[in-house]
Amino acid sequence: AAVGSALTPDETVRVRQYVYSNPPRSVQVREQVVVGTPLPSRVRLYDVPEAVGVRTTYRYTVVNDTPVLVDPNTRTIVQVIE
Repeated sequence: AAVGSALTPDETVRVRQYVYSNPPRSVQVREQVVVGTPLPSRVRLYDVPEAVGVRTTYRYTVVNDTPVLVDPNTRTIVQVIE
């Protein structure tokens, strides 16, 4: 996978399609939406459903209108889903 990418390109497409079809409400944060940025505890993280066909321990959310993949243990952005 490319630098800053936690998923393969195929997995990224599946997750992107799911998130854009089922978007949670975007949360506005002051932090920049880039890989490596930790998110505040007030930002809700969502499981990637098994039906998407991606096995991952990461969660997703939408911050500043940008879908991201997040490590739930550190709450750090691991991939921006573009």
